[in-house]
Amino acid sequence: MHIKGEGRRGNIDRHVRFDVEDIVPLEIDQVKSFTYLGVWISEEGDGSAEVAARIIKGDRCAGALGALFRSRHISRGAKLRVYKSVLRPTVTYGCETWVMNRKDVESLEIWEQKILRRIFGGKKECEGWRRRTNEELSQLYKEATITQFVRAQRIRWLGHVERREEHRIVGKVLHLRPMLNRRKGRPRTRWIQAVERDLQEKGIRNWPEKAKDRRRWKSIIKLWA
Repeated sequence: MHIKGEGRRGNIDRHVRFDVEDIVPLEIDQVKSFTYLGVWISEEGDGSAEVAARIIKGDRCAGALGALFRSRHISRGAKLRVYKSVLRPTVTYGCETWVMNRKDVESLEIWEQKILRRIFGGKKECEGWRRRTNEELSQLYKEATITQFVRAQRIRWLGHVERREEHRIVGKVLHLRPMLNRRKGRPRTRWIQAVERDLQEKGIRNWPEKAKDRRRWKSIIKLWA
């Protein structure tokens, strides 16, 4: 296979031509960023922009459901089910591939707390109503936070990939060790490093062997649920 490339304009870095034996030559644009199946992907591999974009979509969805959350005729339980079945999936779509830095975690948790305050409303006291604290929301919600949900989804996906045949490309990419020269400064955390760190925090060792057992892996996923 021969690869040729030239040109630069706008988001298009260059045209890349693939010449493969017995196949018609294929020319595609090499771009700096693109959207694939609703997920924004950049050449830098930075997922923070995607997290921010998903939060904006979540805000729009919450705005459309504003009347539902304000209604006194709908129970909190029903509102929470709407949150978990409509709003949270909107924000966490494609989260299996997220790395999440500290800023991403804070942004996601702040967004979730904002939605929960709409659902549970304020707290009535002698002098009137006041805004609920994060601790009070946690006691009322009593379920995994949105960032714990994301971590559980990443662990689920890791097990799925590990159980696939070794020759499948998704598995090869997971265990790939790039040998390119890196930029100056602190290297970015890779996806597998972030997931392995989550596993270590829960005391999970030798995860590749455990991932082969579906039932055992399912019980591990529940640690974040």
